[in-house]
Amino acid sequence: MKKFKLIALLLCVAAITAKAQKQCWTINPETNAIEMILSDETIPYSDHIEMSGEMVSFVTRWNIDEQKNFTQERSLVFPMLRTIPNNTHASLMYRMQTDIVSLLGVNGLAPVQLGTKKVSINGALRVVSQYGIGVVNTGAARKRAPSPVVEITYTGFPSTTLPMMCETYEVKNITGRTITVIVPEFVQKAKTDPEKGVDGSYIIQAEIYGNGTFKIEPGKSIEFGAAFQAYREKNEKALTPDVKAEYAKRMAYVKNSIDGSLVLETPDRATLWHAQTPQGFLLKDLLAAHEKAADRYTDDAALMEAAGNAVHLVMGSYDNIKLTSPEDLHMNASLLPRMGTGYDAHQ
Repeated sequence: MKKFKLIALLLCVAAITAKAQKQCWTINPETNAIEMILSDETIPYSDHIEMSGEMVSFVTRWNIDEQKNFTQERSLVFPMLRTIPNNTHASLMYRMQTDIVSLLGVNGLAPVQLGTKKVSINGALRVVSQYGIGVVNTGAARKRAPSPVVEITYTGFPSTTLPMMCETYEVKNITGRTITVIVPEFVQKAKTDPEKGVDGSYIIQAEIYGNGTFKIEPGKSIEFGAAFQAYREKNEKALTPDVKAEYAKRMAYVKNSIDGSLVLETPDRATLWHAQTPQGFLLKDLLAAHEKAADRYTDDAALMEAAGNAVHLVMGSYDNIKLTSPEDLHMNASLLPRMGTGYDAHQ
């Protein structure tokens, strides 16, 4: 029995558009994460993933090119902000391709992506990429390849209860010297046409949280967050989330509500039976089993098995129909040739 995380609130829907004939994904048995196989046979690769919370949904359309560089576009959906009255399909939708990492400064220079190291899905989309810097715009240095400086782990996920898509970024120093990383103040806003909103104009906002100037020693890292949200211009303001806490809530939801109940298996159909309700046992054996029962059982068959009795299957008939609910009384009378009363035990 293989247990693994699906998102969606979640559901992860993969639309593989590049080299689909190759196996591109595998399941990590230790973490249950779905991990991409990054190789020359699977790259370039394009895909999308949809995730939802109570007040937001989004589709991340992402791509890894021939140089193994990761890019994405966020398609945001806000179901509580309507563009047509009383139409559940007329939610506010907006696309944003904001490249948060490109806004950083590393030793006074813009980071250049040098390839993706890992992609995984585990209740969130996580991408680990390497970035470098180099003075590539003056003299002979124009042809100099950027030197690897930082490893950045991106994690994208929906808030469980707030109308926003959240992202965390971990920036790790992979050099042998202390580096300076600047995370800028950043707010990007878009205002919709008031005539195309049930509540007038809506504001779609992207913002960085945890900005500042940081000295990072070799092997150490810093974290900051970003969020993409929407709200009514008339009477609402932008929320200031604790992105790290939102991630913890998301993971708790996935673990407790999805992992705790979702099991995937592919059984052999030859071993499957369509079980019908009738169960027959000798009264004395059944009564003895009930008297000795030390636990609760779903039905008499389970009870008898626990008492050490053998339970056998016999061929049934589709005409053998049990009347369980009032709706069953409306079935075609020709399907109900026999009627009687019986009792069984359920918990």
